[in-house]
Amino acid sequence: GDPAPPRGVTLVAAWTLRAGVVVEEALRLWGEHATLALAVHHGADRYVQTWLEAPLTRGAPPFTGIATLRFTSMAGIATGLFRSAEDIPAIEADVAGFIADTVVVYADELR
Repeated sequence: GDPAPPRGVTLVAAWTLRAGVVVEEALRLWGEHATLALAVHHGADRYVQTWLEAPLTRGAPPFTGIATLRFTSMAGIATGLFRSAEDIPAIEADVAGFIADTVVVYADELR
């Protein structure tokens, strides 16, 4: 088979939908957000948006979506997450219309 891709570090941002925003509007806004995210998070070699349909376990957090950005290393996140400090409020303003809250973690890929 194909060789395994090199290991890396993934930034995982799980978010919840802002009250009053309908699913169709959130999907449209998040889709449009991808253009800005790909430009701003210039060091990521992969960006994936995952829409969560329904929890499968009791007590699951009420997340609506998960965005994952893959970097080759923690150093890659440090230098490639944002092009400049001005990008941070730009990203925050762009998602403010549909995201109520976000939890961000870094994951070290084991294989």
